[in-house]
Amino acid sequence: MAQKIRHREQLLMAAGRNEAERRYWSAQFAGFSYPASFPGDGASQGDNLSPAACEEFEILPQLARKLETLARSSPHALHVILTAGVALLLHVYGGKREIEVGTPLYRQEDAGDMVNGILPLRVPAPPGATFKELLLQVRRLVQEGTAHVNYPLEVLIEELDVSTIAGPAGLFDVAVSVAEIHDKDDIVSRASPSMHWNFSCGNNGLRGAVEYDGDLYRRESVLRIAGHFCHVLGQAAADVEARIDAIGLLPAHEKEALARHLNHPLPELEEPLAVNRRFELQVLRTPQAIAVKMGADRLTYEELNIRSNRLAHRLLRRGVRRGDIVGLAMRRSVEMAVGIMGILKSGAAYLPLEPSWPVRRMGSVLDDADVSLVVVDDDTLSGLRISSLMGRKSRSAHPVKTAIRSQITDLDSLPATNRALVDYEAYGRFIGQAMVKHSVTLQATRGCPYKCAYCHRIWPRRHVFRSAEHIFGEVDLYYKMGVRRFSFVDDIFNLNRQNSRRFFQLVIDAGMNEDIRFFFPNGMRGDILTEEDIDLMVEAGTVNLAIALETASPRLQTLIGKELDLEALRRNIHYFCTRHPQVILELFTIHGFPGETEAEALATLEFVKSLKWIHFPYVFVLKIYPNTPMYELAIEQGVSPRAIEESTQLAFHELPDTLPFPRSFTIKYQADFLNTYFLDRERLLHVLPLQMRVLTEDELVQKYDSYLPAKIESLRGLLEFAGIADDDLPALECVAEATVCPEGFNEKLFRRFPIAKSEPDALRVLLLDLSQFFSDRPGDMLYDVVEPPLGLMQ
Repeated sequence: MAQKIRHREQLLMAAGRNEAERRYWSAQFAGFSYPASFPGDGASQGDNLSPAACEEFEILPQLARKLETLARSSPHALHVILTAGVALLLHVYGGKREIEVGTPLYRQEDAGDMVNGILPLRVPAPPGATFKELLLQVRRLVQEGTAHVNYPLEVLIEELDVSTIAGPAGLFDVAVSVAEIHDKDDIVSRASPSMHWNFSCGNNGLRGAVEYDGDLYRRESVLRIAGHFCHVLGQAAADVEARIDAIGLLPAHEKEALARHLNHPLPELEEPLAVNRRFELQVLRTPQAIAVKMGADRLTYEELNIRSNRLAHRLLRRGVRRGDIVGLAMRRSVEMAVGIMGILKSGAAYLPLEPSWPVRRMGSVLDDADVSLVVVDDDTLSGLRISSLMGRKSRSAHPVKTAIRSQITDLDSLPATNRALVDYEAYGRFIGQAMVKHSVTLQATRGCPYKCAYCHRIWPRRHVFRSAEHIFGEVDLYYKMGVRRFSFVDDIFNLNRQNSRRFFQLVIDAGMNEDIRFFFPNGMRGDILTEEDIDLMVEAGTVNLAIALETASPRLQTLIGKELDLEALRRNIHYFCTRHPQVILELFTIHGFPGETEAEALATLEFVKSLKWIHFPYVFVLKIYPNTPMYELAIEQGVSPRAIEESTQLAFHELPDTLPFPRSFTIKYQADFLNTYFLDRERLLHVLPLQMRVLTEDELVQKYDSYLPAKIESLRGLLEFAGIADDDLPALECVAEATVCPEGFNEKLFRRFPIAKSEPDALRVLLLDLSQFFSDRPGDMLYDVVEPPLGLMQ
């Protein structure tokens, strides 16, 4: 997943540099909704097809000579004719007036490092158009498209808001290439269309090959389509002035066969019999015959009957009744046959579900069909995000609401947190809050007195806090065990400024500030600080502070209930950047509030740009969740409930439909932030040496790797990417890994918090919080923001 995010950042950078090309492609695909395609056959059957298949066909010499005459021996002109022929066939099949076809760039045009190696052509076919006009349109589009190849097509799809396949293939489903002038692999590797026509004009004459998706088309269907292509193109080549709407699809022999079929009397129908009943009669006749076969796997009628009976009984025990609809999400296999027959035997109807469907589509289908149960196999289950389907309509779900627990108001009465069950020595490099690893986390407060639209229903309204002496006592406990890095998980630590000042003064008076380091990564309220507060925090050992801005619009500040003093916040951030530049300052901004205007969004970006030396500013795209104040605010601003529901299934980097402005604006906004601020070389030369004094190399690399469009694996790789030579920076090294995890820490914890041995047969319960993982694949997290366990309370 991290690789995908880096690739997207590269695309954003390319998009930001090619505004004229963006306008061209946006105009070409204005109003686009879905690409032209040939009708498919559904899932293939039998063993003779693989998902990727190819059928060759010959273009008869008489037609080939006509095409060569039109092309005048030019392979480029021949490519235009053949592409127009495929576009014509798509028009005759589907009647579309805008026909989408993909093609690779010409070899001689693709020598450089271009963003796109393929061209999506959208060929107009208005009423009354002739084949000659179609040829001229294709030639024009190839020439213009080649001149605009540096705008990323994947970004174009986002701007068009096309809910099709991600990537360039979303703009076309059929591609055309000529072997002499194209590298057909450009199409296969970059787009993978469901049908690819590849032609060659060698010594054996003009030949064609159709590479196609065997899951969508059968061999006989592809050969029939190829025959129709030759027939349609033959008519057009014989008279280029022929109107495309007058060109017929079927050759004479197919017309005759169709007429005979339509005039043939219908056979007498047998008495209706349910499919499962017919199957059981066949079991009695041929129990040992092969009923279903898929590759090396096969089942006899008797085996299929036994296994489907078992499934039917399981479904009945689960409450399935006659007339219910049961989902079936399986890939093609003998297990699918067991699933179909088992569902039918239970008296239910089965609803086929494609396992590769997007989550939103899967959930929408399940809701619309009122499906209460889904049958899956192990392979499908391993790749299905079950958690993303939770919350769908379900007749078996009975929510239980527990009583509200009263707020704990006396935090000083709680004992020290028991961390003895956390193996810090083994997992120190994974345990961390935000950017910092090998640390002990502290919580100093609970509750928030503000009524902002984010969390006032999550936090209690009453703000309670541990006394400075109580917090210092816990810090002192772990300081004596060798810990020097502490991070605070609460983002409102400084609301009681008198108490927080007293805590920092206790640290200074104890002499700990010489080597202790405090991290505040969760977003302090920065407008209520004073210069004296900031000086005291830094003197006590603060090396990292995150400040929440959200928006620089006073109107939106009032709307969301935050009411920040923006000028005071700006002054304090400026003071940090100039007086204490060694403090790694983070700034949280949110993009896409309900009702936010483009001008208000740009005001937030300008606020960031006005403060040049912020170490790590963020642009978070707002995600809205149901049953929250932000949801209510969005509904009031006209955002649809469906758009909100669908946005909850998106990854954090994907753009939701809840944005109050076009996606193209957000994409340009993100690119502007990245190119003109974060990657500014002067800024990097200023902040990098300061960051290297606080963070380990692993922490620093991980931080930048989450921002940049290239894979960053080391400090050397980071400097090379930024174009920073060794002479540009002083000879600094990052914090050494060995200095941040105290030796023997686990043993010291065990002595402080003795653990009684449990009985051998005692029940062991492991609680895991996976809510902040971006992927279910180990090691595939873009950026580790998992909060560490606080331990058991004794």
